[in-house]
Amino acid sequence: MRALRLALLVLAAPACALVVGLEDKERAGADASDGAASAEGGASAVETLATQQDQPTSLALDATHVYWVNEGGQLRRRAKGPTAVPETMAQGLATPRWIAVDGQYAFWAATNAPQVKNDAGAPARQIIVGRVDKTRPNQPEEIYGGDYNGNVRLLALFDGYGASGSDAASASDGFIFTVFSQSSNNDAVRRYARTGNSNETNLAQNQDGVSALAADETRLYWAVRQTRELRARLKDGNVQPDRLATLPDIATDLAVDPAFVYALLANGAVYRVDKSRPDSLERVTQAPAGGQRLAVDDARVYFTIGIDGDANGKVYTALKSPGGDPPTLLASFQGEPRGVAVEQDPLTRKKSVYFVARSEGSVKRVALP
Repeated sequence: MRALRLALLVLAAPACALVVGLEDKERAGADASDGAASAEGGASAVETLATQQDQPTSLALDATHVYWVNEGGQLRRRAKGPTAVPETMAQGLATPRWIAVDGQYAFWAATNAPQVKNDAGAPARQIIVGRVDKTRPNQPEEIYGGDYNGNVRLLALFDGYGASGSDAASASDGFIFTVFSQSSNNDAVRRYARTGNSNETNLAQNQDGVSALAADETRLYWAVRQTRELRARLKDGNVQPDRLATLPDIATDLAVDPAFVYALLANGAVYRVDKSRPDSLERVTQAPAGGQRLAVDDARVYFTIGIDGDANGKVYTALKSPGGDPPTLLASFQGEPRGVAVEQDPLTRKKSVYFVARSEGSVKRVALP
């Protein structure tokens, strides 16, 4: 069995020395002005890893780096050490909002909104779904492109359960998954090969507004905005999706462990459903409304709360077991917190939660109390 990987989502990847010209203001350091507190009232320092990142929205981890995309058109990363600085991996992208990584690549999905125009004023072809090799920065490669305006959203891949506490039955399946909006409330769930050039494969069509997407070693999961259904299907073969559950509210993000699918809802609740038992919906916890992004590890869920324009966004954690116990507050007074991920140090066994604060333009982390 493969050794348990402790970084969320990805296999360990070798560090690569990159030369970039950045000012000292982007260096790591604790920011004492950031608020964080546990439910019991204790304080935890929130460390700011990068600033002035032009509205970061999503992040991912491997063993050595934290990666993120920002709406200014960049994919960046930073080593986790205390004195590292951010490095640009790709730039000039068409409003990237979603990111995922595996052992070789960082992937992104972009909306191309507002639509990029060429010198003649006509729509310009852009990389909408792309990748960049971790060892070859600033050489982005197209997986799917076009001159579309806002048609692609969400991004998922499976590369093992990582911090969820169990090895996967198999490692990477070689695919990434995204959603293509063909028209209003008419979404297609698509699959692409991670390497080489290939056409998309439609796994499900006529989905009434897909709001969240996740993958495990055998299946793909998504939430439908209109019906509030949680659906699943095999990642290969000509099969129809199954309904796993009907959620109480719109799901804003999904996460998986070996046994369950977890859903963060717009109303701030986290639910889970057993993968093998449809309609086995259980509430895990309830936070204030404004659910954004979700992550899981072997024992807990982690999620961000904060509507657009909110200067008091929050980062929470809760035990994965059902019961609806109040969540623990990890950070407050964060400007529009969005993407979140968790890792466990292989030596100390201590856990750190990473997140982005969109309106602040910051990438941060906080230690689990």
